[in-house]
Amino acid sequence: FAVVAEEVTQFSLETQNFSIQTAKIISLVVQEFSDLRNIYKQMYGEVISSSEAAAYCGQTFEQINQHIIRNKNGIENVAESIKSILSLAIRVSDEAETILAESLTIDNSISEMTQAALKQKSYAASTLEHSARLAELAQILQEFMNSIKICSTTSVSTIETEQLLSNEEPFEIVASHNSEEEGAVWPA
Repeated sequence: FAVVAEEVTQFSLETQNFSIQTAKIISLVVQEFSDLRNIYKQMYGEVISSSEAAAYCGQTFEQINQHIIRNKNGIENVAESIKSILSLAIRVSDEAETILAESLTIDNSISEMTQAALKQKSYAASTLEHSARLAELAQILQEFMNSIKICSTTSVSTIETEQLLSNEEPFEIVASHNSEEEGAVWPA
């Protein structure tokens, strides 16, 4: 009976040791589960942070996409503006060519007008000379008319009158006795 009691005691010591070991293991398992729960909480927090970061990243990409769309629209506007400027530059170039052609025509016209002005100046100088000569002739004619008036107051014979009318050569008229200056000669 002592052997059985000793075995029961032994068994009870082993059971107690086993219970202590089991309690330690359970305590370790509880601790491990607690640590694991903390790790899961931390991982859940990191997953939430990652999700928030992914959402923020998505928003950032959406903003980038919006900027790209706006930039694309801006680039299209710039391209249209460049096309308009290019078209305007072509028109300006065409207008410049037209202006150049007209300038050359005007330049040629100016040369022609200069030549015409020089000819007109020459004609004006010639006209001035002729006018001066006409003035001299008018003076001579006036003097001749004055002499005819003087002659008409004097008696001129019919022969002398006929000679005056028919003669184309320069002639001399001699005043008759009624003239104040006897023997005066009038130029033709």
